[in-house]
Amino acid sequence: MPEKEKDFEDNLEHWHCEKCKIRIGVVDKEEQQIRVRYKDLVVLYDWKGISKNDDELKIICRRCAWMNTKKRIDLNIDTQKQKR
Repeated sequence: MPEKEKDFEDNLEHWHCEKCKIRIGVVDKEEQQIRVRYKDLVVLYDWKGISKNDDELKIICRRCAWMNTKKRIDLNIDTQKQKR
């Protein structure tokens, strides 16, 4: 794997279903995004900007139908140092 590709992969945190452990998406803390892809559907949750830490993203697992929740506060992002 080329070095640039490896560095990119190191910045991503995989988000797995809490119940069946299938990968739901990836969290890119550097870009402050959650990316979810399934076949032709791509969902991007961008948490840049001013917000309280109580917003959340809910995704139903495509395998087991479990409701998975990712809250901004769970992402360990310093909201005072967000990108503009």
